[in-house]
Amino acid sequence: MQNVYTPLRQGKRLTASVLLVFTFLFGYVGEGWGQNFATIGSGTTQTTSTGNDPIDGYFASFRYQVVYTAAELLAAGMSPNATISGLGFSISGDYGGGNLLGYTIKMAHTTATNSASHNTATLTTVRSPFNYNPSVVAAGSFDMITFSSNFMWDGVSNILIDICSDGPNAYTSPYGQVRTIATSTTSGSRYVRSDLSPQCGVSTGTTNSTKPQIRFAWSGSSPCSGTPSPGNTISSSAAVATGSTVNLSLQNATTGTGVLILRVQLVQLIQRR
Repeated sequence: MQNVYTPLRQGKRLTASVLLVFTFLFGYVGEGWGQNFATIGSGTTQTTSTGNDPIDGYFASFRYQVVYTAAELLAAGMSPNATISGLGFSISGDYGGGNLLGYTIKMAHTTATNSASHNTATLTTVRSPFNYNPSVVAAGSFDMITFSSNFMWDGVSNILIDICSDGPNAYTSPYGQVRTIATSTTSGSRYVRSDLSPQCGVSTGTTNSTKPQIRFAWSGSSPCSGTPSPGNTISSSAAVATGSTVNLSLQNATTGTGVLILRVQLVQLIQRR
């Protein structure tokens, strides 16, 4: 920051003491900081027991991908920069084999708007492998899974959900069903499944015309806390002559993340020499 100081009288040199006073005002715009839920889809239809979905027990192992758009997330009430801490599907049909072994959930930001092709976006593991026993719930309810690592949505990208179960899962009827957002959704989701080998590392190859109803658990950005330090003001010169300049800088400034409103007040204390 550069400021030019002009003395009160010509030919006089002034000593300028510059005081920078920083007032930090912290604010948050949007939803509260507690947990919120965003639900996509009405769940009036469902997948079939032998068809593919995110709780597919019809084969020993599977991988599944589905995309939810930014427009869907916003319409469901999620705020930009939300921290997503869990998700759940509305399960209408049980899996008779009990646990889906090595069940893993990954997420990514993506520009894809559907699941027309295998999505190669860089994935983040949000729920480490565990043995998941899906529970049937009433319409409008969801079998929620809490993440082991949260996912922060950037507020503009679409979100890819990548789920797999390495198995081997028992071939025991029924094979699991979930409620969907519509009777038919073009390129609604996609999968690969096999009885011969684990599929978590295999690219999906088949497209579904179903897209599950889903609920996300999320929270808004955390409020700023604490008292920031204003740092030290450094001047390039203690004495300022007519027409000269002085450079001001700030040492040991406070940094942080979040929504921040910064107000800076500059006070000049000028003493004539």
